[in-house]
Amino acid sequence: MKHLAALIMFKNIFLLAILSLVMSTMMLDAKEKGLNPHYVKGYLGNVALGGTVGLSNDFGSRTTLLTSHGYSFGNGAFVGLGTGVMMDFAGQCTIPLFTNFKYSFINNTVSPFIDYKMGGSIYDLSSVNLFVSPSVGVDVGRFSFSIGYILQASRDIYTVLYDYAGDSWTQTSITPVTHHWLNFTVAVSF
Repeated sequence: MKHLAALIMFKNIFLLAILSLVMSTMMLDAKEKGLNPHYVKGYLGNVALGGTVGLSNDFGSRTTLLTSHGYSFGNGAFVGLGTGVMMDFAGQCTIPLFTNFKYSFINNTVSPFIDYKMGGSIYDLSSVNLFVSPSVGVDVGRFSFSIGYILQASRDIYTVLYDYAGDSWTQTSITPVTHHWLNFTVAVSF
């Protein structure tokens, strides 16, 4: 049941992202046409769709949908807040909540950048964890292509019910776990 709710939530967020992408491309004519949106002062938002490859031997790939909204200082620097969803094929879901720092190096149509996201995440709708994601990439107009790393430090909590000849008890174990992913994203800024 939990996986079905997570899948429905992922579908809704995915549809919202598609709608945001369509709206942002329509807004391109309405906004000031600069070479690089990170060199225009004011509000700046983005939506990123990507995928991860597990670097830990116990964790597979995930689909990611992240969005950040904040302020561009007009000199390539951006600071914002973001959220999104990361979901694997088994339906396990991570919802990150993070602060986003980005710096685009050149006020040109094509510019390299660095990006850093840090905050917490809700893993499988049951526990809060550390979320860190540095990345590097290239801005091409309003689109960004990046490769990065995602670290999620969590505590897996297992509760086991034992029943031995009518005598039952429970045992709870808490195990620290660190997950590592290589992340590839395509984003659009608006």
